[in-house]
Amino acid sequence: VITASNGDEGFRCFQEHHPDIVMTDIYMPMMDGIEMAKKIKKCDSSVPIIVTSAYSQPDEFLRSIEIGIDGYVVKPFTKDRLFGALDRILEMLMVSRKVKMYNRLVENIISHVADGIVVTDTFTEIVMVNPAFCEMIGYEAEELIGQKPSFYKSHTYDSSFYASMWNQIMTEGEWKGEVVNRRKDGSLVIIFLTIMALKEGGETIRYIGTCRDITREKSFMDEASYKAIHDSLTGVYNRQYLESLALDGDVHPYALMVIDLDGFKAVNDTYGHATGDKVLLEVAKGLEECVR
Repeated sequence: VITASNGDEGFRCFQEHHPDIVMTDIYMPMMDGIEMAKKIKKCDSSVPIIVTSAYSQPDEFLRSIEIGIDGYVVKPFTKDRLFGALDRILEMLMVSRKVKMYNRLVENIISHVADGIVVTDTFTEIVMVNPAFCEMIGYEAEELIGQKPSFYKSHTYDSSFYASMWNQIMTEGEWKGEVVNRRKDGSLVIIFLTIMALKEGGETIRYIGTCRDITREKSFMDEASYKAIHDSLTGVYNRQYLESLALDGDVHPYALMVIDLDGFKAVNDTYGHATGDKVLLEVAKGLEECVR
């Protein structure tokens, strides 16, 4: 317990020791309790303050309410009444600390999770992003807070795409899919995005988006798909592509030509396979120029 004999001294004690609870009388020399409480609340609005005053001071009671006093004990008071007020404040403090610890834990988890997280309000203005999302999109958190997700859209899709997305969120509470966004440096990033409507009492209070950068994955998949149906040397379609056409139930009739290169073995034997590859490349280029 730290005591002070006037408001000035009390405020200095608060600045030096940062107590959990402040209890003050109203009438004190140099600075009254209300003014001291106002200065303390300005420094830290979360610190609970209990004011003691007599029945004959209703105006001071109203002043206390205006600045957000947390407890009011009328003099003369009993020990039970005083400790009853303290118990209520302590209970409030413990709940507040648990909430703060929980919030810090959630923030710590969100800041270390590998997936990007973006949270918007019901007007779709961004209220929170985690470091993974900032790295993914290339913006700092301060640049994104208060913006709408359209801030970094790539203009790859028309309005019907977003209309369908939000219709599903409104009706089903969730949407999943691939989205192409534009990073701060202008490059495109492909993300797999999940948007969920966070509800409380049946009403949507937030929208939460979790996303994963799949740009490289898509690039590898596109490259693998290309290689699967193209010849590795010439780049023309290969036998697997031809067979895939035959398996297609809606395939159009097509012609097949088997072409021999006269004297090609002699090219390989005389000039080597590297030169033979160059010949194949030129032949493929010539064929591509004269067919569809």
